Amino acid sequence: MSEGVQSKVEIVEEITYVEVVEEITNIVEVAIQGPPGPGMPIGGKTGEFLVKASDLNYDFIWKPDPELAIQERYDSNNDGKVDLAEFADEAANALTFNGRSITDFYDKEEVDTITARYIHTQTLPSKLWTVNHNLNRYPSVVVVDSANSTFDAVPRYISLNTLELEFNIALSGRAFCN
Repeated sequence: MSEGVQSKVEIVEEITYVEVVEEITNIVEVAIQGPPGPGMPIGGKTGEFLVKASDLNYDFIWKPDPELAIQERYDSNNDGKVDLAEFADEAANALTFNGRSITDFYDKEEVDTITARYIHTQTLPSKLWTVNHNLNRYPSVVVVDSANSTFDAVPRYISLNTLELEFNIALSGRAFCN
């Protein structure tokens, strides 16, 4: 204290109450940060898949959804029929049998019927799917669930245009009728 200056401090009452209501302990495990990796490749478009381009590490490329790529290439008017079959005799990659165009054996209506396909989407999980494909035939069927895993299903044909698929568990996904 400085000379000539007097201070007087008087503590009348000092009481502090502390109540622990909830005790939360966060345990954080700390490790040494490794070197940065190449990360995800930039680019890609909505609906594309990231796939390995070779056996090398970190060699990835973006690829379009194969289903959409096929539909875009062969069904430009989205009618569920392969367009090129409509013009098979003029197309460079026409469907052929023994070197002859498919249109040598079938007329346009028959080619449309043979090459038509239908994709049924089952959004709500169900053990029984009813598929109204309107293909006017008994198509082969491939089923994939919502995770794109293939499921075995034996179609029960109700008519030339309707089939049923029955599963042991409720599934959502797609049925490809070819």
